[in-house]
Amino acid sequence: MEGQPGYESGRLTPYKYDVDLAKELLAEAGYPNGFDVTFHHTIDRYVLDVATAEAIAGQLALVGINVELIGLDPGAFFGAVSGSRLPGIHFSASAPLFMTNLYHPMIEFELNKPYGYGANEKTDAYTKQALAERDEAKQIEILHEFEDYVMTEHVPWVWGFHYQDIYGVSKNVYWTPRPDQIMDFVDVRFR
Repeated sequence: MEGQPGYESGRLTPYKYDVDLAKELLAEAGYPNGFDVTFHHTIDRYVLDVATAEAIAGQLALVGINVELIGLDPGAFFGAVSGSRLPGIHFSASAPLFMTNLYHPMIEFELNKPYGYGANEKTDAYTKQALAERDEAKQIEILHEFEDYVMTEHVPWVWGFHYQDIYGVSKNVYWTPRPDQIMDFVDVRFR
């Protein structure tokens, strides 16, 4: 993420939107006619979360994935996500993959963690290796390799878009919002 150690603009290639390729890959995986799946999402937690879930369901339908949308209020959704393994797929928003160098690896990729939906033995090993490394340059190298693995080989999620944050700030205040949505007011100054 911009502003974090290791950020390199354009280092990762976005996923390509290709309905025909998606159908081909589903057929190769043994699903030539698609499949049915539940899709859990929040209601009124994120801007346009219900409309976003509906749009994603529509895109999945184009390749033969039939979605049953299940909307939950935020408390029920996050309780279900962290308390057990929800079946099917789910949509939620998050700060960029590595909000800080180690935040998401510790939350999402360690085995036996409540939110560890993307965890496997390799992600767990990457996380432990990155946590143990104290040399920032070496840690960044580990995290880049980890990120490449998660984005191109393991792919536990599909990153669809980036929310644009909008903040209203008085003309009497000097403040620059952080790109990770953390409201840090340490550097706020009045004019």
